[in-house]
Amino acid sequence: MTNNDSAYPASGADINKVYATGAAGDWLALEIISDIGTMGHSDGTTELYIYDKAGNIKGHYSAAGQLKLTQFDHYYNKITLGGNRRTGTTSSHLDGRYWLDDFIVDDSRIGPTYFSTLAAFDGGKDTASPSAPANPALGNPAASSLGLSWSASTDN
Repeated sequence: MTNNDSAYPASGADINKVYATGAAGDWLALEIISDIGTMGHSDGTTELYIYDKAGNIKGHYSAAGQLKLTQFDHYYNKITLGGNRRTGTTSSHLDGRYWLDDFIVDDSRIGPTYFSTLAAFDGGKDTASPSAPANPALGNPAASSLGLSWSASTDN
């Protein structure tokens, strides 16, 4: 990502280094903030934050003073992840696929609160066995059936 596009010279979020330090299957989050600026003026900005699963910032890319909007149209696509922009061959035989879990459009940064929201829903892993049910009882067994009753445990 560092100087990946000559129109956006910047440093700080070399995504290749981020991937190189993680293991296969590691989850990353990308937060992209883009202001297309004023038509005909070099006042557009782009910021990219790269997070690990815990919400720690692993990289930050920032470019300001960019001429992004030169004519009025209803289309703006300055962010491309993969797709037809991926070309060439590799001898590493790695799986180059990726999955997008969430795609959020907002008018302010979401990274600082997004991960705490996820953690609230995630909770801890339940590794304890439930306690035994209380008051098990067998009621009126018959030749072909029987009735069981108990009070369910509420701890798990």
